[in-house]
Amino acid sequence: MQWGAQEEFLRGLAESGKPPKALTRQPTIDESLRLLWSAFWELTGDRPYGALGLPGAIPFTAIDRYAARYGFDDRDDFARFHRLIRRMDASFVAHIIEKTGDGN
Repeated sequence: MQWGAQEEFLRGLAESGKPPKALTRQPTIDESLRLLWSAFWELTGDRPYGALGLPGAIPFTAIDRYAARYGFDDRDDFARFHRLIRRMDASFVAHIIEKTGDGN
């Protein structure tokens, strides 16, 4: 969950010698889920952050706009897309809260 922009940097380190542990432990993403994975990371830029810097949920409007733009027009397709993004988002937010130790 912590890859983002660091992947290119880590791959550069790997080319110059022994690969970093983070790179060798990178999860593999099934090809059928790459679109969803990319959508989640695009949508994460729309999330609000609280006063303490903790992430809020990705707004429904952002998910809806993304789905409309990228052709999730069918009601069932949208429902599945929305449900999966919400689950990924909940895991992401829980991970960040756990990492920062701010579970209130």
